[in-house]
Amino acid sequence: LPPPALQLTQEAASSHEPAAPVTAPPPLPSSPETVEPEASGARTHRVSSTDGGLLKIAAARFPQAREIGYDAVILANPQIEDEDVIYQGQMLIIPIVDKNRKVVTLPNKQHFAMYQRYYNSSQMGKDLAKIRDLQLKFTVRETTLYGDQKVYRIFLGGYDSKEEVQKALALSQQR
Repeated sequence: LPPPALQLTQEAASSHEPAAPVTAPPPLPSSPETVEPEASGARTHRVSSTDGGLLKIAAARFPQAREIGYDAVILANPQIEDEDVIYQGQMLIIPIVDKNRKVVTLPNKQHFAMYQRYYNSSQMGKDLAKIRDLQLKFTVRETTLYGDQKVYRIFLGGYDSKEEVQKALALSQQR
């Protein structure tokens, strides 16, 4: 199930000075199956009061790959602890998503694939044991939704190529 619409919370301004301009890194080369953020290669996003929340930002940036785009934004932004709360002026990293291969590429050129989403840590335990037994690289992102509902996402990755992460994903699905 995709996450619900999210509430945007405006952070209390401690200064009336305008924020410094942000320069986006140069875009990575794209292929036909690659979904890049819509804003001409921009790889960051400054949250505004009109964004409507994290889900709407991901949907706008990845209209053809909304679910993986949302998970990719969570992966790329470990500072997000509560999916319902983002702040005006907050900078988000917008990764590149290969929707056909279901591979996320972060700005550091590391590749990841979404393995699974869980809503309690005990459900995730068996899968983590399996991934460790297979000696696959992975990361877990833990966030909160609805104020107290924990969400755990396992991403296979940290690989140098899309092919490596696809092999890891295929291996994880064999057993």
